[in-house]
Amino acid sequence: MKMGLLHDVQESIVGDITPFCGVSDEKKHDLEMKAAEIFAAQQPEMKELFDEYEANTTQEAKFVHDCDKLDMLIQAWIYEQQQGVKLDQFFEHCDLPKSFDVLIQVRKEIERCRAK
Repeated sequence: MKMGLLHDVQESIVGDITPFCGVSDEKKHDLEMKAAEIFAAQQPEMKELFDEYEANTTQEAKFVHDCDKLDMLIQAWIYEQQQGVKLDQFFEHCDLPKSFDVLIQVRKEIERCRAK
């Protein structure tokens, strides 16, 4: 939970930088590292969590990464409903791994609802 919250707090500082933003991976990483340093100065545990998230090698980190991608799909689906537009590019470019059953089921439900 803390890892996911830390990631969202970082996004509140640097913004939710997506591949569509035109920001290089290196620049995005630098911005996120600076945001992590703000929290690390106050609580070293936060830096450890950020490093774990960035490495994306633990099951927890992979789950948080996948939840972040799923959040993007949910937001795109909501925007589609509210604005009456199709945002297929978000769904086509979201590589959501197949390792967490609960997230797979949520994505299938979103796709089912979009097909209506």
